Amino acid sequence: MKKYFVSSDIHSFFTEWRNSLHRKGFDINNSEHIVIVCGDLFDRGFESDACLSFVEQLATQNRFIYIRGNHEDLLCDCVKEISRRREPGSHHFSNGTIRTLATF
Repeated sequence: MKKYFVSSDIHSFFTEWRNSLHRKGFDINNSEHIVIVCGDLFDRGFESDACLSFVEQLATQNRFIYIRGNHEDLLCDCVKEISRRREPGSHHFSNGTIRTLATF
């Protein structure tokens, strides 16, 4: 039977997120365990790369559902600004969006 683990507002704090999932019984090796993220996977914390690696692993196994949040919108907006050779807004620095992009 499938079991769903729902999270939101992880903000690149992978270690805390992973520990929380494990406390609730999540098993990376159990194909019936599905992770749902309801937005704000990235920004603010320092483990964006670990978050991305984890969800990529789950996604390749069809065990990940992602609902985009406002920080994902910020990330897309920042990429657009940079690609248009515009200076990113100060909110991209204060929210950690620039740090997230640098990590990737």
